This record gives sequence, structure tokens and C-alpha cells, in this order.
Amino acid sequence: AGVIKAIGKLELVKTPGDTLGDAYEYLISQFASKSGKKAGEFYTPQEVSELLARLTLVGKDYSSGMSVYDPAMGSGSLLLNFRKYVPNSSRITYYGQEINTSTFNLARMNMILHHVDLANQKLRNGDTLDEDWPAEETTNFDSVVMNPPYSLKWSADKGFLDDPR
Repeated sequence: AGVIKAIGKLELVKTPGDTLGDAYEYLISQFASKSGKKAGEFYTPQEVSELLARLTLVGKDYSSGMSVYDPAMGSGSLLLNFRKYVPNSSRITYYGQEINTSTFNLARMNMILHHVDLANQKLRNGDTLDEDWPAEETTNFDSVVMNPPYSLKWSADKGFLDDPR
């Protein structure tokens, strides 16, 4: 009860930068570390996320904006790491797809708590292996990154044998 009272006294809305978002990601990482193998389905360690973002950006100038897509976005942490390395990070458009509805909602909350404008969030709850990004949406991603859920079980339908992807 004392902790709740102390939190209630904090002015969380006026905190600088991404304090709430960073706290949220910290809690996700703590939950992931306690979840064992299942954590790989929704969380990419911060060090791996940072490395992937930095490698993707080597030699590129995205100061006028960029789009980045994660077809297995989990909690969205990998996508959000691009904000650290792209000037004018408010011009990043984040595309992501996640099969698990609960995890998809974690990603949406993560974006909101990191002050990502809703217009810059193009997130879908769906199976990347079953369907591509909607054909009616023109997409030309500057970067595609992912940490596939290697431990996730998937049974391929016979129709996938002729899939050109």
C-alpha cells in the first residue's frame, strides 16, 4: 500500500522524455527474464535490438524520416530502438505485425508510452507467415528487421508448398 501511495504522488505525466515508456520496457524485460523460453516469443533483449538498429542504419541518412517493419514485432522494443539513432525520430513510421493478440497490445502500449504518434504506428494483429502486408497499402520499407520466434510451433498447410515467398 505504501508503494502505491508513493507512486500516486509522482507527476508521471510531466516526466521528461520516455520515462514511462522506459519503465514499461523495463517491466517487460523483467517479465521476459522470468518467463524463460517463452520470452523469445515477445521480447528481444535490449542489446540485440540496439545492435540490429545500428547495423541497419550504417551508412544511411534518414534525417528526413524512414519506415521500419518488424514482421514478428512482439512487444515492439526492436522497432522503438530506431528512435535512439535516427535524427528527427518523430518522422519514423513503424510497421509491425504480431500473431499473439496480448503481445500485439503490449506493442501498442509500448508505442503510446514512448510518445509515438498514432499516425506513425502501422501495427497489425496477424500471422506474417499466412499473409503478407495488405496489398491495398503501398509499402516501401527502408528497413526490415526481426527476431523470429524460433520456439513458436507452426504447422504449414499444404497450400504453402507452392507459395513463392
